[in-house]
Amino acid sequence: MDPDSGAALHLMTEEAEQRVDLNAFDSVTPMVRVLERSEAIVWFSRQDGWGHLYLHDLASGALKNRITSGEWVVRDVAWVDEADGWLYFVASGREPGSDPYYRHLYRVHLDGSALEPLTPEDADHAIFPAPDGRHFVDRYSRVDSEPVAVLRRSDGSLVAEIGRADLGRLRRGGWHPPEPFRARAEDGETDVFGVLFRPSGFDPSRSYPIIDHVYPGPHCIHTPKAFSLPGWQAGCGEAPPGPRVLWDAQALAELGFIVVIVDGLGTAGRSRAFHDVSYRNQSNAGGLGDHIAALRQLAATRPYLDLDRVGIYGVSAGGYAAARGMLSWPDFYKVGVSVAGNHDPRRGKAAYIERYFGRLTDETEAAFLAQRNLNVVAALQGRLMLAHGDADDNVHPAQTLELMHGFIRANKDVDLLILPTRRHDLPNDPYFVRRLWDYFVTHLQGNSPPKGYRIEGPGRAVLSTAAQRTTAARRR
Repeated sequence: MDPDSGAALHLMTEEAEQRVDLNAFDSVTPMVRVLERSEAIVWFSRQDGWGHLYLHDLASGALKNRITSGEWVVRDVAWVDEADGWLYFVASGREPGSDPYYRHLYRVHLDGSALEPLTPEDADHAIFPAPDGRHFVDRYSRVDSEPVAVLRRSDGSLVAEIGRADLGRLRRGGWHPPEPFRARAEDGETDVFGVLFRPSGFDPSRSYPIIDHVYPGPHCIHTPKAFSLPGWQAGCGEAPPGPRVLWDAQALAELGFIVVIVDGLGTAGRSRAFHDVSYRNQSNAGGLGDHIAALRQLAATRPYLDLDRVGIYGVSAGGYAAARGMLSWPDFYKVGVSVAGNHDPRRGKAAYIERYFGRLTDETEAAFLAQRNLNVVAALQGRLMLAHGDADDNVHPAQTLELMHGFIRANKDVDLLILPTRRHDLPNDPYFVRRLWDYFVTHLQGNSPPKGYRIEGPGRAVLSTAAQRTTAARRR
């Protein structure tokens, strides 16, 4: 487009029968780079069933050549060194035997030749390039290993280790690192990946209730892949999911639960076929059938998992999934907490719904209506709490109220928690977190939570003086 005249030249079009993704899932920004010196465009596309980079002519938009190919996914263009003809990019799923979501940095010539891996460690790598592109900081870790930061040259050679986190204090306190796992999906063929969290002081001879910590996307993954410090960040949309997810799950585990997070079919970061399972299929809820299959496989080798006491918890799209799990699999999920759920796709924000479900038209309305949680309220058997902030500007609280109205018409007992002036980030609200903990301790664990417990803020929780004395006496 000419900014003076407004004249525009249409260079390229990306089309697909279902959805078009202009990036892998780490960013809302289209993965496009205009290279003036090379008179070319770097363009991301999933046209071959995976996420790859293509080089197009800047003047005409015509394809010049593929830059990357294979059964793996490009996640980001880190930087381009046009002078030496190198493109540096982040990708996942290329390293055999590794977790297919771990990010690694690579470089390749613009003609697609001489591809080189630059970050060899079997871990998730966060990359921070220097302004001149001659060096980069590589911070890598896994959920079960400490973060390490190193300085590397642009060819991947190591300059120095900058820092290494010390997890000794956590370990001395009885903390168990989360356990990454691989399982088979419900189809018995596809591998799915997740993380299992155990409480400090974990005793394998005991039996523990389970909480399925869910978020079905479909625009992202939910399973943490890197170790990170506690923080307030939301999980989805970051790369990888933010520290809130990791430490929310660990906090629930500390109450005496096993918490499991897994990304089933329909979520992002894998092949197009894996991802498109969720298209106009919200009721699949990120592969809850895959979650159940994975939990049963885990229990076969971990007898401390109690499959008779399984709960489910999620926020936003996870709130939809938590309610759907209780309604579609009532014999498996016994207790659920559904927070700020988008229970009717017709009521969702257009930027999300149109991208992942298509446009709502007279022809597609029946498909949208079929996804409503309202359709299956009569199937409820267990204990369910619905929670929503009345100032939520992401998912309208009317979605939860409408679902609650359906439960009333079906004569079902459901707990409803409306938090005045709260917005969409209820997992950051100390009062809500305490109610969440109390609900699972009471109804899934069968215990009485301490009275007067007050969470003062991030990382701080206190008891009233009377409750402290009572708790101390019980311990004695």
